[in-house]
Amino acid sequence: MTTTASQPTGTTASLAATITRRLPDTADLTTVATRLADDLLTLGEHVPDTDWLILGGSMARGEPSWIRYHHDQRQLISDLDLLYVSSGETPTAPISQLRTTAEKRFPTVDLMTLTLRDYRTVTTSLGYDFKNLASH
Repeated sequence: MTTTASQPTGTTASLAATITRRLPDTADLTTVATRLADDLLTLGEHVPDTDWLILGGSMARGEPSWIRYHHDQRQLISDLDLLYVSSGETPTAPISQLRTTAEKRFPTVDLMTLTLRDYRTVTTSLGYDFKNLASH
């Protein structure tokens, strides 16, 4: 999926708004948040429909950290917290390849895996934070 900042898809625009919802003055983050959302959705496309790729941490809470540099440009400094939930005993997608792809687009990537059976037993804030990125 390719999305330009001037014409994001509905899904991309919705995710961009969600991941910045708790930040003040999000109007100046529209372009960078749209690019980030597009990258997240593209990453989610690498996961088969039987499994899930779930976003957690500060991005799922809507409060990622950014720094400003040259002419009001923004750079994401938050890490990317991902949880891969597999419907079977092992992930269907190659996890090392998924991590490598994510690391090309994000500064720091934390990727955990759980089976669906184990995921259903998670009762900590981990379960609350996570947002599902993969379509299923």
